[in-house]
Amino acid sequence: MRIRYDMKKLSTGSWCVFDIITGAIAKHNGKEVIGLNIVETDSMVDRLNMIHRNGFSRSLH
Repeated sequence: MRIRYDMKKLSTGSWCVFDIITGAIAKHNGKEVIGLNIVETDSMVDRLNMIHRNGFSRSLH
């Protein structure tokens, strides 16, 4: 399984999804994936890794 995205807790207490290769906050449909709760973030990590694995990177920009 190719993992590219993971989650991290921000100093504000919210969470974000980040690209483990670049260290940048991940984007989905042109928007940064930031300010979510832990459940939403975990779900988005799974979704973005699935998109990446399946080669559908257009929605990640």
